[in-house]
Amino acid sequence: MTKKKLHTKRAFSIDEIYQRVKDYELVLTEDFRLARGLNKRLDEPRVGHFATTPRNLVRDHHPENLSSKEDLFKTLIRHAGLNWKRGSHVLENILDCWSRTGAPENILEYQGFSSDVVEEVLGFIQDEQSVYSALEDYSLEEEKVAVIAPDHFDMLSRSVLPPSYEEIVPFSEEKYELREFDVFSSQTEITEALRTIIEQEEASKYAVVFESSSGYFELLKTALLVDEIPFNFQIRLSEEPGVKLFLSLLRKSLNESELAVKDVRAIASNFDLSIPIDHDEKYLSSVEDEGVAELQKIFNTDNSTFSDITKEFKAKVGELPGKFTELLGDLRLWKKQLNESSLNSLNFYLRKFPNFLDRGDENGVQLVNFSGASYVDRPFVFHLGMDSNWIRKVPERPWVNGQRVEKKSFESFSILIQSGKSAHYLVQDEVAGKEVIPSPYFQEYTDKGFSKFTDVNSKFVKPKSIDERCGGFEKESYDVSTRTKSSISATDLNSFVKSPRVYFFSSIVSEPENVPLKRGNLFHEFAEFYVNHPNFVNNRNLGEFVEVIVEELSPLLSKYEVPAKRTEVMVGLKNLVRFLSGESLKDRDYSGFSKKNYENYFCSRFNKELNKSITELSFRNADKGISGRVDLLLDPKIIDFKSSRKLPSSGKLLKQSSVGDKPKKPNYQPKVYLSQVRSESGEQEINLVMVYFLSNLKDFLLDRQNDLDTVVKLSYYPKTFAETVPKREVFEYLIEGLADSNNRYKALDLIGFDSYKEFFENNAMVGTRVKGEALESNLLDEFVDYAKRTTGKEYKYIERGCKSTLKQLVEFHKSNLFENDLDNFEEFVNEQIDLINKYKESSFPVGDVEYDDLYYKDLIIDE
Repeated sequence: MTKKKLHTKRAFSIDEIYQRVKDYELVLTEDFRLARGLNKRLDEPRVGHFATTPRNLVRDHHPENLSSKEDLFKTLIRHAGLNWKRGSHVLENILDCWSRTGAPENILEYQGFSSDVVEEVLGFIQDEQSVYSALEDYSLEEEKVAVIAPDHFDMLSRSVLPPSYEEIVPFSEEKYELREFDVFSSQTEITEALRTIIEQEEASKYAVVFESSSGYFELLKTALLVDEIPFNFQIRLSEEPGVKLFLSLLRKSLNESELAVKDVRAIASNFDLSIPIDHDEKYLSSVEDEGVAELQKIFNTDNSTFSDITKEFKAKVGELPGKFTELLGDLRLWKKQLNESSLNSLNFYLRKFPNFLDRGDENGVQLVNFSGASYVDRPFVFHLGMDSNWIRKVPERPWVNGQRVEKKSFESFSILIQSGKSAHYLVQDEVAGKEVIPSPYFQEYTDKGFSKFTDVNSKFVKPKSIDERCGGFEKESYDVSTRTKSSISATDLNSFVKSPRVYFFSSIVSEPENVPLKRGNLFHEFAEFYVNHPNFVNNRNLGEFVEVIVEELSPLLSKYEVPAKRTEVMVGLKNLVRFLSGESLKDRDYSGFSKKNYENYFCSRFNKELNKSITELSFRNADKGISGRVDLLLDPKIIDFKSSRKLPSSGKLLKQSSVGDKPKKPNYQPKVYLSQVRSESGEQEINLVMVYFLSNLKDFLLDRQNDLDTVVKLSYYPKTFAETVPKREVFEYLIEGLADSNNRYKALDLIGFDSYKEFFENNAMVGTRVKGEALESNLLDEFVDYAKRTTGKEYKYIERGCKSTLKQLVEFHKSNLFENDLDNFEEFVNEQIDLINKYKESSFPVGDVEYDDLYYKDLIIDE
């Protein structure tokens, strides 16, 4: 099917407009880029102006400097004593009304805009020599004047126009057909496409238009720098790298006591200070490091003025832009002491009055922000994104003619997308699975409208690799041998199954110490300490151990977090002591496990030895491909301590360890532990007990905890599920806790264990973990018939009880592990190890997973 094409009125190019206006004495336009383009085309010098804007016209013809909006604001706050925010708001309304209506006093006619403050500011600015008052008073002397798109002028600018002038319309009556959209899958692809087109020697021929918040600017800047292609752009004063660093330094110096190393790492790098990544989560005041000590000196701005800090910054980093230091003087901040109020004032001004700086090579690629452009004077213009953010909002003020503003915005957009001899539209159809909505202005280009770029004339594009044009980074090959992996821990297996790429990154990227990790380690070491020295702990106040842990965590905590963390630690320790005091902590040796030498913090603190060999037992089983460390082993019971606040069900844990359907959050730890222990226990049943010692924090605080609210139990049976069902303990499980009136209890009590056992020995229970599948099988009818035949009864509750029995057996299957489960798991582990060794020889794929779900998503390049 042929896709519809988009049409609009053809805009005259700058060359065409020049041919129409070149013989005039003066050409006026509201677009400074158009004025600049027309002046560049003059074939001989002229005295005075040729093409200009009304505001520049009056500035150049006035004998003294005229105040701009920013100048008026600076004078206002110096002399009127108004609050900065209030003064700025009133001033902006008055000047906007003046520009759009032609007279400042018109604002008093609008309800809600007449007040003593407005009248005070109005009187003040009318007494000032400003661009606004100069426009009101100016009269043109030139006789031959051309005005381009006079309906784009506001009323104040129109006041300078002579009674008679030549109107130059920006559009012809011809139709302009937009070329097809080039559709890419990502911003990275769009940037790569531009890299294959733009050549270093031809940089002055190109312009790239984008919307400032889209993210294209940083991508383009990086790509052009890598390819050594010159470019130019405008940047807000507050975003200039030196100013941005300076402002960040000021803000952080005021909050130094609450800063962690990670908060100031960027600043540290600018001062050439190297700080180990291990300290990232720690607060500055708790770190003993030369780099941090030097940084604290820099942050020590007590009683310092902006002038003092600026001089220090210049000595250690470099010069700030002159425009910025001048601004500090104009705002009367230069000699002011740095504090929250003075810094907030500075940041407020920079937000309200952006003050753009020109940066880069004028003859390089021109990077243009969509919101401030109509005419782009380059032969080749690339428009990137063009989504719903490509729209200029209509100010919500009563004196604003909304229709006129929208018409001007639409026409400016139409001119913009026709800029250059060759315009190209590079867009995305989807971002993160969501359709990209085109700019609303495009809806005017077709009768029926459209909702996405692929609805109209477009084609999907895959850019050539930058390497195909011999650009990009150089690659160097290394002859490196890889070490074959023979076993894997549960943590690494979880990571690998979720995404091989994440597993790879976790093995090469260093992670700083953080609160959850250090807190978990301290709890585990306390549990081990208690197992070895229960009497020592029981004979002391538990609060002493709480303070020891909080003291160790304090470098990672702000002062506001300490009280809550102290309560959390107390709850965790109480739960651990309560649980462990109920266990028989008899020592013994286990084959297949080893006790590695390492330092237990509490043993070191209290000068005690680890004298039992049942805690923190390591194993590595090359035959099964598994490795790990068990917190506590009490034959035939494995104890594992968890610091998570969420208490999962045993069924959920088993679902997360599936080797069939890939779990969203894999957790193979239960199967890894049980697989290793069953190697030593033979035909013995094994219990895995997971103690979530913080899961009842809320209940503990409300004094409603019980002995079971922190424990999840998984049992392993050394037979298949079908072979386990006939056992006495399963029969007892089926009736445990039931009332005598319960249908299942009555049916099984009537049938009796021996008959129950006989039936399931001769009729294998359905091997499913889905209740519906069990109930739809023939086994239910056979069980009901058997029960009625064996008991000689036709009671209705027999059928209901048999149905309930099968459902509960499926629940038993869902909550426990059996021989074939671990057999399948061990086969699965070896398959994963084979894949790891294979990927070592090539590369580790991301896998079928959403990037937002990945821990290292910022390191992963979209493939």
